[in-house]
Amino acid sequence: MASSTDVDPVKIGKLIQAVETLSKDVERLSKRLDSLESQLDKGKGLFIGVLLVASGAGAAISTLMNKWF
Repeated sequence: MASSTDVDPVKIGKLIQAVETLSKDVERLSKRLDSLESQLDKGKGLFIGVLLVASGAGAAISTLMNKWF
């Protein structure tokens, strides 16, 4: 009878393979997260730019309307 500390080499191999697969998945997901964060930062900048242009255009239209009417 085998002692309780003996571990089947096949199970060890499967465990190592699972850990390697998880490590690769974590690395891939980290890269995707970095990419998404970068896109979000660009989106925030674009949103602020659109907001500034819209408020500037609104002010210009308001000024023109005041002068004409």
